[in-house]
Amino acid sequence: MNKYLRFWLKYSAIFLSTFCLTVFIAIGIVAYLGIDHFHQQAPNDPNLNEVAKISEGYLEEIGTFEELFAQIQGKKLPPFCSTICNPVGLDQDELINGKTDYLVSYYKESGNRALKDPLFRFKLEQMSLVSRTLPSSMRTVMNDILKEDGRETKSKVWLALRLETAILVNLPSLPSRLNSFKEQTEQLEHFRTLIRACHTGGNPKKISSQCEARLHRTSSKQAI
Repeated sequence: MNKYLRFWLKYSAIFLSTFCLTVFIAIGIVAYLGIDHFHQQAPNDPNLNEVAKISEGYLEEIGTFEELFAQIQGKKLPPFCSTICNPVGLDQDELINGKTDYLVSYYKESGNRALKDPLFRFKLEQMSLVSRTLPSSMRTVMNDILKEDGRETKSKVWLALRLETAILVNLPSLPSRLNSFKEQTEQLEHFRTLIRACHTGGNPKKISSQCEARLHRTSSKQAI
């Protein structure tokens, strides 16, 4: 009996090893072909080139945000719901045009007062959610794929290997991250509505209570 068990375990291990190696090679080939196709088509395809520029812009935004978030970490943030009806100092037009760079300059000018600005806190949590959902290892390799110097064959092979590694490392946690992203996005939309209600004649105490109730109904309480 032990002989057959050892035989079964041995060949099961060989099968699993072969299967894992095949999957690893297949993902690597697909990653390389995808990168190669992108680099060949992007210069001649205006739409693809525009998507690449937008993607690069988003990655830069996240990087700038993480620098800002690092400055704020460790500071004692006032409870979000107690500040939700505070005056908003952020300029909406500047925020649309300057995006994360404007948040950085606003924080430099306002200091800790910015932490009591409900819209500033809202944008912090919004960007933090995106940053948490898209791991830094994926962002780094995506950023390098978008660069011109990644178009040589050697570079593409190295990029494909890095992309494959990032995918395999982050794949197991992908479903939970996506579920969390969905839940947090719904919660943020609710807070956006409450902030708007504060500045259109709503009752601050009632709105603050609704905010607290929403927080207590959700299992995850991140930066907010």
